[in-house]
Amino acid sequence: MEVFRRYFFAWVFALISGLLIALSFPFALTRFHRTDWAHILLAFVPITFLLSVAAVFGMAWWTTWMKKSSARAWGVAASLLCLFAPLTSMYFFHHPFGNARYKEIVFSVFGLVVYLWPDRREDENLDEMQQEDEVTH
Repeated sequence: MEVFRRYFFAWVFALISGLLIALSFPFALTRFHRTDWAHILLAFVPITFLLSVAAVFGMAWWTTWMKKSSARAWGVAASLLCLFAPLTSMYFFHHPFGNARYKEIVFSVFGLVVYLWPDRREDENLDEMQQEDEVTH
């Protein structure tokens, strides 16, 4: 499962993060052309949301690629964000359950399985550490 995490999901999360960052720039340009302070301050809310979601996907990519211990948590968070996007779209905006949404849901659930699946090396290392503790005590 580490191969799926490292070479597939990490780069998909990097692509999503880059697209969200690229999407926030034209969105900011269209929102900040007004001179009214209330509209300018309200424009920060969706831009901040886009950039924070992009940060979650970026952290999922970076921690997975660099094999950090927090990679699983960031990967699960990014997979849940991928899962909640089509579900909220269908629930709140009543968009139909089409082929694209089905693929998004399958991709997200597969991402959750990949990031939650235990690695053999971690289990073997845990067993070795427990055996060493039993020998020393």
